[in-house]
Amino acid sequence: MRPSILFVTDLAYPAQGRRYGDEDVYLTSRLREDFDLALCHPREAAALMGRFDAVVVRNSGPVLAYREAYEAFRAVAPAGGVRVSCRTADGALLLVELEDLNPYLSLDLVGAPVREQFVAALTGSLRRFLAAG
Repeated sequence: MRPSILFVTDLAYPAQGRRYGDEDVYLTSRLREDFDLALCHPREAAALMGRFDAVVVRNSGPVLAYREAYEAFRAVAPAGGVRVSCRTADGALLLVELEDLNPYLSLDLVGAPVREQFVAALTGSLRRFLAAG
């Protein structure tokens, strides 16, 4: 049985100069090669996450419009023992936006080799995360 991932995103989020939905459709199509994967809207994350081996919150900007749902997600995840995408040394949830590390990363604007490297790195990271479980 393959590991399962809940991929949380708002495909309709109106980002300036970016097409989050297109990026996430591409990224999840690639992750499906290695994982059983379902996409869900931030409003449904807390209710669905217990059914998956891991949760990826992508493009957390869309989550900001659903603050109440996001807070429920943050409360339910550790209480339910759901393993969640970063934690601090003391176990608290930590969100790191890719844009914080590289403000120019946009999967639809980089070349194919960079996209492939990103997908391979993310897939490897998720595999290690799940194996450490």
